Amino acid sequence: CATAPLYLERLARSDYDPCRPLGDPSPLRRQWRIWRASRGVGL
Repeated sequence: CATAPLYLERLARSDYDPCRPLGDPSPLRRQWRIWRASRGVGL
């Protein structure tokens, strides 16, 4: 749930192509989001 905004940001970009797979955000960025969500800091 904490990493959903990372995927939504990619969908909102103007160069988004629905025929290409999105791929995953970098592991560091995912971990940072999870850590911040667990601390209650916000996303």
